[in-house]
Amino acid sequence: MGRGKGIKNFAAVFSDAKEYKRSADICQRILELDEYNEAAWYRLMSNYILSGQTEAARFCYKRYVKVLGAEDLGNEVPSFEELQRQIASGR
Repeated sequence: MGRGKGIKNFAAVFSDAKEYKRSADICQRILELDEYNEAAWYRLMSNYILSGQTEAARFCYKRYVKVLGAEDLGNEVPSFEELQRQIASGR
């Protein structure tokens, strides 16, 4: 297993244990190294939403869309509200 994959799994373990801050810290570190890592962006937003920090999640969403250039490229990106519903329903 590569180092990056191990770190992502580590973030998942903390998230699954409802240790959202610790998981978010790992995700932020991943994004410092690779700002195009969509899985880290999603888990970071998920951590914020699940811990009730909706504004922090919304801020991350806006950064995520800007970094990935999703709007400019016409990529399908769910709205923040749709993403929030997906996370809340466990999808």
